[in-house]
Amino acid sequence: FPLLTLVDKARLGAAILSQVMRSFADAGLRTAALEVATNNPTARRLYERMGFERTHSWQSWRRTLAAGS
Repeated sequence: FPLLTLVDKARLGAAILSQVMRSFADAGLRTAALEVATNNPTARRLYERMGFERTHSWQSWRRTLAAGS
């Protein structure tokens, strides 16, 4: 089972996203949206290269609960 290089992964991601966007357009959809973690610069660059624009930014909050609290 060959491992993909980083370049191969980037090309594969772009190819898949391009095909999905074509399928959406062919189905009559006019917009597409997605979410990406801010700490994933590789994905963010891919989406920007594919024409996506950042429209919102938000934070998530969580709290670890101790047993019985």
